[in-house]
Amino acid sequence: KEYQFLTQKPILYLLNTNGDKGLRSDIPHLEINLKDEVDLSELSQAEALELGLKSQLDQLILGCYNILDLITFFTVAGGKETRAWTLKRGLKVPSAGGVVHSDFEERFIRAEVVPWQKLLEANSWLKVRELGMLKIVGHDYIVQDGDVIEFRI
Repeated sequence: KEYQFLTQKPILYLLNTNGDKGLRSDIPHLEINLKDEVDLSELSQAEALELGLKSQLDQLILGCYNILDLITFFTVAGGKETRAWTLKRGLKVPSAGGVVHSDFEERFIRAEVVPWQKLLEANSWLKVRELGMLKIVGHDYIVQDGDVIEFRI
């Protein structure tokens, strides 16, 4: 079993700034004006859009995903419901199945995979299947960021 030394854990520094982007550093960090974030949270989505304001919290989430080496994959249930899951980059499709349910990892046979962009273009899982865009993968497939997966057990 590996030791989990605190000094070896990835660190992302979040700096509360006044909006001036000027810090140059080799240390992974994000600069966010948290006062602006609070003000933005008090506006409706329509008001924020009208004023051209956008939250920087997405940058924080992406920064955390990058430093922790995580990806997002999606599952479809019956071609209707889609759900997002988080997985460590570089893991194989049975491990992704285990994130969803332990049976999916233990009884894994194969999976049908399509990048989310192609699913969006086709507009439905059924259409993706009809157009032959699905890739049938086995145990050795490494899950890619944005894959949409239907597990076969």
